[in-house]
Amino acid sequence: MRQWISLTLPVLLSALLVLTGCNRSPSSSTETQAGSAGQQDAIPVPPDLKVTVNDLVHAVETLDLPKILATYADDFMSGAGRPKESLREALMQLQKNHVKVHVEKTDFEQASDEEAKLRTQIRLRYTDTFRDLGEGEVLVTDVLRHSFRKEAEHWYIYKDQRVA
Repeated sequence: MRQWISLTLPVLLSALLVLTGCNRSPSSSTETQAGSAGQQDAIPVPPDLKVTVNDLVHAVETLDLPKILATYADDFMSGAGRPKESLREALMQLQKNHVKVHVEKTDFEQASDEEAKLRTQIRLRYTDTFRDLGEGEVLVTDVLRHSFRKEAEHWYIYKDQRVA
């Protein structure tokens, strides 16, 4: 079972990494990274988009699946070509395997009244068993760009792209 988790984690990670956050309090690690707050201040961001992303950050960090999925457009397609249903399955596996998720850093790269691009750094933490080595903690950090669009009165993620 642990070996299956090790093999499927990259797939789950790809799906999870489409999740995003905004306006986080700077931690000691992000305070030293120049530009984070400056970029957000330099780009005017619609207030309702800020609210949407802040709510999503909380949902991601608590793995609140209904709230996370509500932020994704029905026609969402990940950069790896996976649809929204694939995201649901990946999130369920993360819950089942007790993976801890932390949104470390976010920067709006572009924002208008209709579309926005958000760069997000996310860290996953979990325990795994390695062949002949025993059990250990695994940390995975990834950076993605999420594309939002406004439909009616709500903001939705409709695509993502892995940056690093």
